[in-house]
Amino acid sequence: MLAKRGLSLVVKREDQLDANISGNKFYKLWGHLQAYKQFCFESRTKPPLATFGGAYSNHIHATAAAGKLLGIPTVGVIRGERTTPLNPSLQDAEEMGMRLEFVSRSDYQNRHELFFQDTLESRLGKCFWVPEGGSGSQGITGCIGLGRVLGEYLQGKNGVVCMACGTATTLAGVRIGMAEEIPLLGVSALKGEGMFDAYLSSVFAQHGLSSTNLIINYGYHCGGYAKFPQYLMNFMRDFETSTGVLLDPVYTGKLMWAICQLAEQDYWKEGTKIVALHSGGLQGRRGVPQLEQRMSDV
Repeated sequence: MLAKRGLSLVVKREDQLDANISGNKFYKLWGHLQAYKQFCFESRTKPPLATFGGAYSNHIHATAAAGKLLGIPTVGVIRGERTTPLNPSLQDAEEMGMRLEFVSRSDYQNRHELFFQDTLESRLGKCFWVPEGGSGSQGITGCIGLGRVLGEYLQGKNGVVCMACGTATTLAGVRIGMAEEIPLLGVSALKGEGMFDAYLSSVFAQHGLSSTNLIINYGYHCGGYAKFPQYLMNFMRDFETSTGVLLDPVYTGKLMWAICQLAEQDYWKEGTKIVALHSGGLQGRRGVPQLEQRMSDV
């Protein structure tokens, strides 16, 4: 369909970086791990690396894997009650050495507050805290290098970089690392028109950048975060069958759906090279029964 419109699609396969620390999770964690390393050096301590996430969080899974690989103790503060047995994502995390601390959904709403972290530390001991999803300034820093790579690939070409957005951390880092003249399209996985605008304006201002050649499309969230309607499932099955590239239903499935829908609407000029960032997260497919069989074949 894209070829018929004179478009080409290149998928940047960051899902192939590592079996457990893949996609943008790798880059965001890298920034936080550099800060953790500096903290340990200056304080001469080695506290647990603690972070937040839901029951199928890719970030929790990747943090646990990084901790095991680097010999860093990790803590995952999980939204909701512990289930028996644990789901595959959390079972992996625990087996990789992560301590799981379950909190109520109402308490979880305080995850950004210092008093809540202090309360948790009364049980866990002193921790080095990483924001949910690996967001924040350190997460942005870790993604700047990815932006440079993407920018170098498209330099001098009629192209656009497309990626899914959950916190816009990766998008911010990529924009900072990539030349401003290269168009960047973010596809929001969450419902909420304009929800990233103020945040991105603030980040870019700190780096002397503008929002030139940056568009965030809020029209392809498919009902909201983690919503997986039948039409999206059908699209993913067709896409995976024709390309051999597996997608996750929360982010990359919606990204590819948006790209194909926009192409049908002649959104891009003929000859445009579309570079889609595959941000990994395939382990999360195990939370969707309709996709589990395909996941077992990876």
